[in-house]
Amino acid sequence: MEIQTKREPQKVFKLKKQFDVFLQSDWFILAFAFFTAICWVLKIEYVFYLLVGVLSTYLFFSQNSLKPMLVVFAYMFMAYSGKDAWSYMYFVFYLACGIFLATGIIYRFYMLYVTKTKFKQGKFLIPMLIAFLAVILGGLGYSGYNYTFHIELISVSLLFVFIYVIATNFIQEDIRSYLCKIFLGASIILVIEMVSWFLETTNVSTEVVQNGVNLGWITGPGIAMIFTISVIMMLYKASKHARYVFYYALMATLCCFGVFLSYATNVFFIAGVAMFFAWVFGYIKAVKKNQYLGLSIGFMVGAISVFAFILIFRPGVLSLYKKLFLSQEGYFDEYRMAIKMIFEQPLFGCGFFAEQVDQNVLLKICDTPLQIMFSTGIIGLILFCYYYYSRFKIQTEYFSKYKMFAMIAIVVFEFYGLIENMFLVIPLNILILLVVVSCEKETSIAEKLHNKGEKLNV
Repeated sequence: MEIQTKREPQKVFKLKKQFDVFLQSDWFILAFAFFTAICWVLKIEYVFYLLVGVLSTYLFFSQNSLKPMLVVFAYMFMAYSGKDAWSYMYFVFYLACGIFLATGIIYRFYMLYVTKTKFKQGKFLIPMLIAFLAVILGGLGYSGYNYTFHIELISVSLLFVFIYVIATNFIQEDIRSYLCKIFLGASIILVIEMVSWFLETTNVSTEVVQNGVNLGWITGPGIAMIFTISVIMMLYKASKHARYVFYYALMATLCCFGVFLSYATNVFFIAGVAMFFAWVFGYIKAVKKNQYLGLSIGFMVGAISVFAFILIFRPGVLSLYKKLFLSQEGYFDEYRMAIKMIFEQPLFGCGFFAEQVDQNVLLKICDTPLQIMFSTGIIGLILFCYYYYSRFKIQTEYFSKYKMFAMIAIVVFEFYGLIENMFLVIPLNILILLVVVSCEKETSIAEKLHNKGEKLNV
């Protein structure tokens, strides 16, 4: 009996060790991506968030590196379908998970104090807090602003700050390759959810014209942007790793189809230009140029053939795109209304999600600078300018091959934000924050290696 008792703890310890290795591996990204998509398809968000709470608690208590939390942060909104009803039982689940997770977070920061580890502020924390201040001040003095939205805004803003603090203090290693695989997982989630959405939707043409491709947590423009950035990241990986060029080039091609099937008509030109620049730069820096070029051309020919097949045998797709192009005229009315309100509330704006004067609807403006001006006024715009300047500075220090791809991704995101509402798409902005964090991590590692007389492998 004593021998059996001794073996059982050893077996449990061995299983825990194997599980911890799995959590830190790339397989965790793939497994969590599939689990997220399955929960969305089955409309069981409460099961997903229960697991997220339990898993996150375990990570905070047991792991030295919280790198797997980046996967949780990136995908945690992607299981929300918007169709699952709220109930008291779900609330109990969320409350229990919240209590355990909060305990884990407190424990992790307490360990910083116990181990006498210095808290790392990072270069982006102050700019983020300044942007947070702009959000808090937004709508100050405007009688039409509903301050109940402030609770949501403060919660979301603090979430972004929290993600940055966790990444800065509890992840020491380079995360560039890891982040590319996170985008790969996000693309897999989108593919599964979009296939399910198309199969469930009885009249796709009518639904797309009226509401667009709506997955609950994101709509067509956001879908197109995640796919576009994923293509850029896949091209980076294809140019860097000769062994996996085929798989990354194939995934980049599939992401291009995702952009097409998102029915986000106004993204095509911007996304096409960004992808072209990323492809050219990838070819220039490719480890195996002939392999990179051959596979790219092969997949491109295949993609064009499939597009031609769709347009020939499904001409309704082309007519649907024409309808969508013609439906963009409403943006100008939105812009005029926003500019009018900016002149009425110039200092602190009208707040986020303020109601329009003539229509009792929530106002989301399809232009990032205009959205910031409308929501936070001149004061907020100045504060956000410092935020964007700091982000640009982080991305250009010790400029490298990876940072070039990251810059293309950020630029296409911001350019698309001039004609679409990207500023308030929370899951997409979390991914963008992780791109910035990966650039800052690279800079930190490059500085250390530079002091040693070594160079970072880019």
